[in-house]
Amino acid sequence: MLGRGKIGITLPTSDYVRGDTISGTITLTLDKPMKARELSITLIGEYTTTVTTPGIQMGMRRGGGFGGRSSAHPGVRVGDGGTMSTTTKCTMRYSGPGQQLDSEKEYGEGQQYYSFEMKIPADILNMRRQIMGRPKWHLLAKLDIPHGPDINKEVKITIR
Repeated sequence: MLGRGKIGITLPTSDYVRGDTISGTITLTLDKPMKARELSITLIGEYTTTVTTPGIQMGMRRGGGFGGRSSAHPGVRVGDGGTMSTTTKCTMRYSGPGQQLDSEKEYGEGQQYYSFEMKIPADILNMRRQIMGRPKWHLLAKLDIPHGPDINKEVKITIR
């Protein structure tokens, strides 16, 4: 956030395999001293899939059925047989291993560096069997500020 500070994440690579250890450095740069609950980093996976609910029977127009998209309801498809189904994009979030890098205190002005290591669980992709689509992974570094917006940074990574 402008006028408050920023976080940077430095990694040797962005490509990992299940069971690997992710190691890197967090750089916290604050414009002025700030009280915060903690500084942490978390592995997050987001699985996005599209779900279509079965259609409901609708009235028919004389001369044939409906067809195409409903202008009144975006994302709703009206079938030729007079049924209406909805398609919804669903995102499930997996918050994996996290690590507290520093505790509650007043964080000083300027740059501070924190090293971290976290092991990727070997079974982290088992959830994929239940959900359609491939997960998108990122690391989230966050300075948790009470009574105000947090300062955070996300970095995309690949886990195979």
